Amino acid sequence: MSHLTAPCALLAALAVIPAASGHEHKRDKAPRRRPGASASSRRLIPKTRIPDTRKNRAVIAVVEAYRRAMVRRDAKALARLAHPAYHDDAGTPAPHDDIDRRQLLRTLRTRLGALRSVDYRIACRKVGWPRPTRAEIDASISATYELALPGGGSRRLRHQDRNRFVLERHRGRWLFLCGM
Repeated sequence: MSHLTAPCALLAALAVIPAASGHEHKRDKAPRRRPGASASSRRLIPKTRIPDTRKNRAVIAVVEAYRRAMVRRDAKALARLAHPAYHDDAGTPAPHDDIDRRQLLRTLRTRLGALRSVDYRIACRKVGWPRPTRAEIDASISATYELALPGGGSRRLRHQDRNRFVLERHRGRWLFLCGM
């Protein structure tokens, strides 16, 4: 499955005119089971249909850290989540829309400052493991943001999409290889 958004989820929202945002996910005390499932069936991470495993929780926690950084418009925190080999091909074979780590960081610095507020929601739908050190998280994204306009005022924009985040283990941490 290729990426389902523009250059990346972040840049897709920002390209329209910088934006993104978030909402808090409350954790249930006990993992839930599928409706109607027996006690012996596989446990799920709360508010998802994703099996509750240590590795799944670890990568979903990184996606949540990304979401929170977007809400805070914290370019430095987002930069810390980007893998040194970050590269997003936007799901197209055309090289003109590819984004590498350097371009991602430049875009974060220049565009996040134009935002007044961000509401960024991510619903993780599926976690795949093509290899032990790489995770693919399919998610739905809903972003509402307020963009400051030159000369005062603002414009409210909304972005909804599906995305695939690819995280890879690097020096003991899960980092975004693409999809931010």
